[in-house]
Amino acid sequence: MNKRFRNLAKGLSLTSMLFVFQACYGSPQDMDPDVHISGIVLSDTTENPISNIKVKLINKDSGMIQNQQTDENGEFSIYTGASNSYELNFADVDSTENNVYIEKDTIISNVGENVYLKISLEKQ
Repeated sequence: MNKRFRNLAKGLSLTSMLFVFQACYGSPQDMDPDVHISGIVLSDTTENPISNIKVKLINKDSGMIQNQQTDENGEFSIYTGASNSYELNFADVDSTENNVYIEKDTIISNVGENVYLKISLEKQ
């Protein structure tokens, strides 16, 4: 009986140590480097920033899609996983506020950790 208790205590101690290690250090969730893609969307005629433009980013390697809208300063900021190339789509989803802008697609490739884009949209 005493030997069983010692074996049980050893097993529980090892399990407890592993649990504490996992709680403190965790398991890696995402080992890929992140890329920060940001920029500003402007009117091609006035060069004023355009708010509420939907920015759709497609990571061409993973197929992951992320959506965001430009803020009141026409700016957007997206963090995504590293990829060889990205497809971006800019669409005016709020045409009553901004007039109507023509949708624009662009592909970027061979990017570093940070990318800043200046996008001009044409009025319809």
